[in-house]
Formats: sequence, structure tokens, C-alpha cells
Amino acid sequence: MERKEGKKEYQVIDYSLKIGSGEVTLKWNYKKGTHFLIFLYSMEHPFDLEEMIQKLNEKYKEDCFLIQIEGNQLYTAKDDSIKVFLYQEKEFIQNHLSCSILNSEIKRGIPYGICVLVGEYQKEKGIFYLYSEGNLENSTRFLPVKVKPEIHYKSKVFSKEKLCMLRIPKLRAYVDGALEYQINGVEMTYPIPVSCLDREMLIRIPKNSFLIVRVAKSYKNYYKV
Repeated sequence: MERKEGKKEYQVIDYSLKIGSGEVTLKWNYKKGTHFLIFLYSMEHPFDLEEMIQKLNEKYKEDCFLIQIEGNQLYTAKDDSIKVFLYQEKEFIQNHLSCSILNSEIKRGIPYGICVLVGEYQKEKGIFYLYSEGNLENSTRFLPVKVKPEIHYKSKVFSKEKLCMLRIPKLRAYVDGALEYQINGVEMTYPIPVSCLDREMLIRIPKNSFLIVRVAKSYKNYYKV
């Protein structure tokens, strides 16, 4: 397998992701290509495409073996942090320009990225070319972890303030400030540190205000409130 710089005719177009009851359905359009590689990876670890291509080349010594694999799954890391699937163009078209990943392949509580790249196998050369842009985010959609904050209020008679009780559930590999809270009407936001997860935070706010929990911009692909 050889990586080629992405050409417009070998890029995925209108890539969308839909979560169903038993599977995640991926849809996209394209102009040219014979195969599609799908990389399902945990965002707890950085995704290195060059390293992944090297591992695939080590596992499949010849590209002709790669395209003849039975089933769609090409590779699974020992810790399940990344899985690679291969779909043929014919199979993709027969499935109405879509393919699916079973929910059983995805662990709960982990944010995932799903990157789709177009490949072309040139039989006369025996080479599989994988096309990718410099910015892989253009070919990636995300499965953020759904966070459900618990928010309760307790007011005091004749007081201009009330007590807000906020609890954020424990989250794997959480980074300080990935979530933040804001009091409505106040521009300033307050980062939530990992030490405050799975415990009650007591916050005093104006009596007529309420608390908003949101995802910091840098972590919008990791969590969803």
C-alpha cells in the first residue's frame, strides 16, 4: 500500500454519519476509486496514518492479499484502540452508497473518530494506492461521548442567591477544562477540572440565574452535552 496526496477526484464528498439502534451508518459520494478504507479509532490515542499504513503493509505482504481479505475487517489493535475496515466499490454501491459499523465494535464511554479514505488497486502494478488530504479532519466524522450533567438548585428565603449543585459523571481520560460551566447572563466561563468529576460541586449563583454546562471548543469532537 502506498499513500498518495489527495486528488479531488479521489476524495469523499458529503460524508455523513448516522447512529442507529444496532449500527452506525456511513454515507458519502465520490468520483473515482475501487475501494474504501475506514479507520475507527479511539480519540484517547493520536491517529497516525503513516504508522497505520506501515502496520497494514507488515500484515499483508502483498497488496493483492489485502484486497482479497474475507469479511471487511483488515486490522484490530491489541487494545482495540483502532480498527480498520475495507469495502469494495461494488459492495458500497449495492448498499446504496453506504456501509455500516456494528455498535459492538464501539466501546461505550470512549470518543471515536471515523476516517474514510478512497483507495484504488491497480491490478497491472499490483499496488494499492491510498489517497489522503493533508488535513484528515475533512475525511473524518466523530462519535463524541454523551455527557449528562446533574443540576439541582436550592433557594433560600429572602436571599438574592441560590445554591447550584452540579455533578458531572466520571469520564475516561478526561482532560482538565474539556467541559466548562457558565452562568446565564455572565460572559465568563469556568473550566471543570478532573478532580471535580463524580462529586457534587456547590456553586452560588444569582437567584434568577441558571447554570449551563458546555464543551470547550477544543474538545467539541470528544464530548456532547
